[in-house]
Amino acid sequence: MSEKRTSTNLYSGRLKGWTKLKAEELWKVFSSVFPSEEEAVAAAIFAANRLIKKSNSKSTRKIFYSIKDLFLEKIAAKQGTFTFGNKVRDEYTICRKCGGKGRGLFYCDECKGTGCSRYKYREEEDIECDLFIAKELCDRNCSGFSPCPSCHGKGYVEGKCPDCNGAGQYYTGTLFLWRFNINGQPYSFHSYRKPPKIEEELGEDKETFGGQFTKEELQVLKLPQSGLVKMLRYYASVNWGWSWYSY
Repeated sequence: MSEKRTSTNLYSGRLKGWTKLKAEELWKVFSSVFPSEEEAVAAAIFAANRLIKKSNSKSTRKIFYSIKDLFLEKIAAKQGTFTFGNKVRDEYTICRKCGGKGRGLFYCDECKGTGCSRYKYREEEDIECDLFIAKELCDRNCSGFSPCPSCHGKGYVEGKCPDCNGAGQYYTGTLFLWRFNINGQPYSFHSYRKPPKIEEELGEDKETFGGQFTKEELQVLKLPQSGLVKMLRYYASVNWGWSWYSY
């Protein structure tokens, strides 16, 4: 987000007595110094986006990111292909079952790790099990069942991880960089939502789009994270029909 015009409004000093204000009052005071309501929302989301990464509350992060995505949807619906973006990167998470190796020892699906087959010996025949051990001598304790033919009585098999199919990781999503203008003011936001128009060039993966504020910036920031999220929840509920149960 370009801060040329926003700096005077967003970093004009902490609102005095903000903790005593209701969400509606916070919004009125905060938005009054911006050229438009839309710019006030964008500035609040920009600031909260940089603060929220240090939050220990998963529910607070979930609330904020749902409001941020809804804001981007509203921008896209209004501006269409004038809202464009770039793919930043595909993201993956390590498979927990194999620890990212893609291979290993895993419980046999056929016998559910018991090592025993569901098929009994035929009592009328003196047949050997898959381990070539007579049933009287078999120490697998299969209670009349033969050892599993898939794992040969071991209860586990060696091979590709069944959860990730040998990849060692899962695809979790694609991060995009959204770009748009509001009254001539340029904005940039990262999101997993796909912009209406994608440019071929890869988007920037910079800390400035979601990094931390400096100590100097924090001292003059209009509201802290809790105040921004409180205010955005009010605005999104009243104007966009947002609710916690919708996301």
